[in-house]
Amino acid sequence: MRREQVARLGALCIAALLLGPACTWAEGTSEPCTNTFSSTFELIQRAIFENKGCTNQVCHGEARAGGLDLRAEASYENLIEVPAATVPGWKRVVPGRRDLSLLFINLAAKTLPRQYQAPLRPMPLDPLPALSADEVEAVRRWVEAGAPRSGTVAGTAELLDACLPPPEPIAITPLDPPPPGEGV
Repeated sequence: MRREQVARLGALCIAALLLGPACTWAEGTSEPCTNTFSSTFELIQRAIFENKGCTNQVCHGEARAGGLDLRAEASYENLIEVPAATVPGWKRVVPGRRDLSLLFINLAAKTLPRQYQAPLRPMPLDPLPALSADEVEAVRRWVEAGAPRSGTVAGTAELLDACLPPPEPIAITPLDPPPPGEGV
């Protein structure tokens, strides 16, 4: 009898070891994650642009308010380093610079009006509610991390209650060596 119990326990442990990597678990819980994304941008696309109404027909969907299309197939190309059609001198997203990114400023201005002022108007427009402070923080982190299309920006999964692959270290490309006889 005892030998049989040990064998069952051993089989359960082996099964857990084999199946464990196949499951994604929400951090800090014992529940499997059901809100899984391959990148921080994909998460922002779904959790903010789509779930908060930004991609509806009259906003930045089919109507392309301000010339901006935030639907999944076009949003990244419409955001990064693209001049804003409605606010001269601004770009929609300047990687690494939240203070120069109209997307971040407009979203933050509605959620945190004492800290940020939108050059034209805060977003999303009424009657849509403001983003949560965590949602604005996720956008801030994404912009300041260089607004990557792929990969994970540290801390964004927890802010948006989702699962993402672990972030990879920032790759630093070394400079080319100076020509012989020059440099140090």
